[in-house]
Amino acid sequence: MKNVTTKEGDQQVYIQYKLPDEKLMIIDFKPLANMNTAHHILTLACVTPTSNESIWFDGTACRNKQMIIYDWSRNGSSLALPKDTGFVVGHNTSYKYLVMNIHYLPIITNDNSGIQILFTRKMRKYHAGMFLAGTSNITLPPRTQDIRTPFSCRYLGPAISIFALHYHTHQWGRVSSIYRVRNKTILQIGKSNPQWPQSFYPLSSLIQIEKGDFIIGQCVYDNNDDRIINIGQRHDDEMCNIYAMYSYEPAVLNNNKWERFNPLIEFCWGEYPGNITRLIPSDSVIIPDQPYTIEQIQKNNDIHMKSTIESSTSNS
Repeated sequence: MKNVTTKEGDQQVYIQYKLPDEKLMIIDFKPLANMNTAHHILTLACVTPTSNESIWFDGTACRNKQMIIYDWSRNGSSLALPKDTGFVVGHNTSYKYLVMNIHYLPIITNDNSGIQILFTRKMRKYHAGMFLAGTSNITLPPRTQDIRTPFSCRYLGPAISIFALHYHTHQWGRVSSIYRVRNKTILQIGKSNPQWPQSFYPLSSLIQIEKGDFIIGQCVYDNNDDRIINIGQRHDDEMCNIYAMYSYEPAVLNNNKWERFNPLIEFCWGEYPGNITRLIPSDSVIIPDQPYTIEQIQKNNDIHMKSTIESSTSNS
């Protein structure tokens, strides 16, 4: 953002950037923000922005097709994508614009929060995609613990490989988890405390999702307040969002013909089929050990970013 001033608390601000007419890959994100000012920053690739203005307040980001490419909250760290993977935008793609959405907490004056994005002209083997998992079925009764909001979906596309997860709730969230179910066998993809810095936490190994697999999970909350908490975008509402970043082959050979794919899944939302969530393990309510400190994630990503910049500038 550039010298943004808001008129009220909990205000949503959008800024658009038109991409150059060339094929590009996005390979790195570096947040330039603080949680005392910004509740979250969501970055999307758009076919057409909602507004013709360079900056607008409230509303939505994109007029039609969109792709979430990054989300930041609670002083999360930067993200360097795997060295063989990137988000494809620009020429010969549907995505000609980037739109950044900042949800500000207080009224602010002349703020310059944002996300620094690194591009390369050198194409990588795998394309990156993102799907948002979660549910809108959130009602937290007062003075109640262990409130669970499950979600589920069935995946029907070509194989994808999840490599990083970002967990987002507001202040009542205690633990969020996501699993793969294949042939009635459940595998934990990831689990986190959403009160930790909300970064994209890299998985220790890729988790492949194949056609016919189920994706299930839940958010667990404790409401110690004397009021009901409902779903909503304000900081005093709640959410259950898990962002899963994945890689995939941009084209596959099928019957001697190459078939090209856009991002293969964008949402795993709600609870369908609902009975599959009974497989969520009982320990899903237990907060896990923190897998990395935020300093470790930042250090690893800074090293990766430096080597990526050196490689890109010498080959772009």
